[in-house]
Amino acid sequence: MGTRSSNAACCKIGRGIEKYECDGLNDKLAHEYREGDASLRDLEQVINDGFTATALENAGSPTDRDPAEITAILDGDGESRREKARLETELEQAGIDVEQLQQDYVSFRTVKTHLNDHLGVDTSRTETITLDSAESIIEWAETRCTSVIKRTIERLSNANEATIGDDFTVNISPRITCHGCNSTYTVREFIQSEGCRCASGQSE
Repeated sequence: MGTRSSNAACCKIGRGIEKYECDGLNDKLAHEYREGDASLRDLEQVINDGFTATALENAGSPTDRDPAEITAILDGDGESRREKARLETELEQAGIDVEQLQQDYVSFRTVKTHLNDHLGVDTSRTETITLDSAESIIEWAETRCTSVIKRTIERLSNANEATIGDDFTVNISPRITCHGCNSTYTVREFIQSEGCRCASGQSE
């Protein structure tokens, strides 16, 4: 079933899709929300990363940074001012209107309105998640985190700020600790055991 037709000028996202030529994005948003168990914040990231990727492509890909990394820095509050200012200068020198790009970024509330009003997608669902989908989401997060860290290390090496060989790996191994019984699990162990033993009455 296709998504409802969306006029380019219908809303902020519709205008952004036309401006950044993100063909097929509406279908992707509807599919990921309905079938992929994506949250509104997940879709917010998909849209903003797409806008960033197009801006970089139009400027001739002036940086080796990942579009998602750039979006996170420009749109985030946790980055240092120095790092953000350095990136803005780098992009502006490449001909990217950074201020306009930031203004074109959308929020999850805007995504919700776009899905409801222009794509005919009901976002009033009760939040559901399965063990399999949770594992997939966590694996995706680990992969993205690993990629960002590895690219940062590579940039440090290229800038002669740190030394490392060309062949190296980054390992992310998050663990979950229940402070009720002091049990610690890897993510896979936690999911496969369907939670902590103490909460399910299985503690010894």
